[in-house]
Amino acid sequence: MCASGALVPPISWAQRPEYVLLTIALQDTTNVTVEMKEEGKVLYFSCTAPEDKHYAYTLHFYAPISPEESQHVVRPRQIELKLKKKFHKSLEEAEDDEVEWPRLTEEKTKHSNINIDWSKWKDAGDNDAGSDDLGDFGLDGDGGGDEMDEQYSEMLSQLMAAQGQQDAEQHAGLPAGGLPTFGAAAGQKPSEGAEEEDDDLPPLEEDAN
Repeated sequence: MCASGALVPPISWAQRPEYVLLTIALQDTTNVTVEMKEEGKVLYFSCTAPEDKHYAYTLHFYAPISPEESQHVVRPRQIELKLKKKFHKSLEEAEDDEVEWPRLTEEKTKHSNINIDWSKWKDAGDNDAGSDDLGDFGLDGDGGGDEMDEQYSEMLSQLMAAQGQQDAEQHAGLPAGGLPTFGAAAGQKPSEGAEEEDDDLPPLEEDAN
């Protein structure tokens, strides 16, 4: 359900026995609001996107989640949420539909903006259905960045460093890409220096024989 006049965001979701994973595929967002209401039964989301586009959405979950044990992170290309399911007792004593939700929303109506992300989906019967690999989803205990964002930042830093070195060399009168040939002055071709050195050499002595 979206607010009046607001755009509806695209949402993909997956689940694990303990978690619900949401991805909202919107780039370069600002003023992002993520609120859990009604004891974890309702999620309210809103943000601003480029070109002054405003998105807002209210999602009623199939079952409640634990706001205190859930988190989200805003990335350049998307917003990611890792939501902890709330069980009446514990995971071991939970009902089947608490562990494996039959759908994301409370209502059975199909939502055109919500789809399943099977690449992140794991059922309770999977041997590796635990939460130890949730770092692949882009969220860790400290809410750190994902590997792709780190690689992008490192690449950008390297490009900026290379550009700065090239600018410094050109400002000093050095050829781009490195120092001049040994023996040549800055801004002087190596061949010119070689000719001058030849002119200063004394003539060869004639053979006394």
